Amino acid sequence: MSGPGPAESASAYFGRVLTDLRAGAESTSNVDLGSLPGEAMPVASAMWLRCDGDACEFVWAGDCFAIAGTGPGEARLIGTQEKADAETREAARMLSLSQAERRAILQAQRRGANAPERGLITLYPAAAAHLNTLRLTLPRGSPVLLMTDGFFRFVEPYGLDTPASLLAPVLKDGLAAATSSLRQHEATPHNVRLKARDDAAAILLHS
Repeated sequence: MSGPGPAESASAYFGRVLTDLRAGAESTSNVDLGSLPGEAMPVASAMWLRCDGDACEFVWAGDCFAIAGTGPGEARLIGTQEKADAETREAARMLSLSQAERRAILQAQRRGANAPERGLITLYPAAAAHLNTLRLTLPRGSPVLLMTDGFFRFVEPYGLDTPASLLAPVLKDGLAAATSSLRQHEATPHNVRLKARDDAAAILLHS
């Protein structure tokens, strides 16, 4: 995978990436992709960042997040929290359902996600036009934490941190210590881990 060209927009770049992805899938699949039901098609969330000096552009799909340090003790949350909140509520509700009921719900969710207008990472290149974008001016060297919704649970729904207070211990102790702390919290009797097979991934970088 190559990066975007100097003047290439994020939408054009991701359109090119998804076009290549679709072509690769078509060339290796033993079945016609168009014949597959939506729940059989892959879908993913993402958080992407590129900086040119102080100008930084965030592009995201689904329920991934970023936290950008904007000053001492201050941080900016980037992402669509409403989607993550809805998925958290749904995950909590599904804990009380049978395996068959969960499977039916998950199939319906995947089927609905596989549509170009949903703006997710899918095998539909047109989805690139619906990705979320945000441009920020960040001083060179500003800390930025990119994360999945599993790592964001520090903030929501567990309420252990705010975006700013989450960034501070990660900078001090590192990501491994933060992840260990999250899993320890989820292992206590009153804090059942949501989506037990979900990840809690994050990348810490400086702009």
